[in-house]
Amino acid sequence: MKTRKPNSSYTAFTPMDIDSGSRIWLQLYYNMEITMCLRVDWGKGSLTLPDQALANTKVVGEEIAYFVNTLKGELNVNVSKCHCIGHSMGGYVCGFAGQGIDKLGRITALDPAPKEFFEVENNEKLDPSDAEFVDAIHTGFSLLNILPSIAVPQPVGHLDFYVNEGHYQTGCYLSLTSLLNPTNNLEEDLIDLVSNEVTCGHLRPITYYIESILNPSCQWVSYECSSFEQFQKGECSSCGTDSSNCGLLGPRAIEYTDKSRENVVLFIKTAAKSPFCVQHYVVSISTGIIVQDESPSGGVITFEVIGSTGYFTEKLEIKKLYPFVHTETILTILNIS
Repeated sequence: MKTRKPNSSYTAFTPMDIDSGSRIWLQLYYNMEITMCLRVDWGKGSLTLPDQALANTKVVGEEIAYFVNTLKGELNVNVSKCHCIGHSMGGYVCGFAGQGIDKLGRITALDPAPKEFFEVENNEKLDPSDAEFVDAIHTGFSLLNILPSIAVPQPVGHLDFYVNEGHYQTGCYLSLTSLLNPTNNLEEDLIDLVSNEVTCGHLRPITYYIESILNPSCQWVSYECSSFEQFQKGECSSCGTDSSNCGLLGPRAIEYTDKSRENVVLFIKTAAKSPFCVQHYVVSISTGIIVQDESPSGGVITFEVIGSTGYFTEKLEIKKLYPFVHTETILTILNIS
């Protein structure tokens, strides 16, 4: 626990296990001048048989609720300023904590899992009623993008951020060609593949959230859209006049303009390596109309983007859609018609 001056926010952290990088949260939020940072270590409770671990989430959540309510009664702590962050099953821990705290300020669920827990009764799963504001970051994880993810695919909060479709994180894979390379040890590569696939994507929301704190100059603007396919086509590129079509992934998600809405689905893409935060651009190029009986003219369109870290050039074909990412420069969604 770290403490600071009163009258700021109080924060409780509930990582999935002791290896989730939870200790860094204390220093990060302490540097942000949060009053009190609490690290909840329930590693032994989570690293057990699945059914028992799920049962333990309720016990841990109720203990957090008891502690926060005690702070409220003894020290007059404003629970509306309390923020519970949970990774994987820790998201459910925060949900149970919120059910025991009247008007808990905020819950952030980082890739809540497993999805089977979402199929239980309404009062037993994380939902927007568990706090004044609930946001979730979905990254998912599945082997080779083939096996089903065990993370919750459905929206669970007021805002639900789906990073890279919320299923397969760019940069979290071992190329299949390396498995077929006879110079490599196939057994070791298979072990690395499974380990990387299962853990990398599931742990990514922790990395994204930390980066959003460490580098506030890059805003993780996410766009409301009915599907990832539409987002890829550049059909959801406007935040609207009141910015209600966009949300900021990370601590600033609480700034969303219309908190009366629930299950708002937002999409965002990232670079394949740190820094992951990138900016989205939509560029539409329309050619002139060819008049009937006139010979069509030809030509080549070259699109060049120059940024602070470099540039790239792309030759464009007419009437072709170009959704792609240049991870070493900037993120670009091109809509050419």
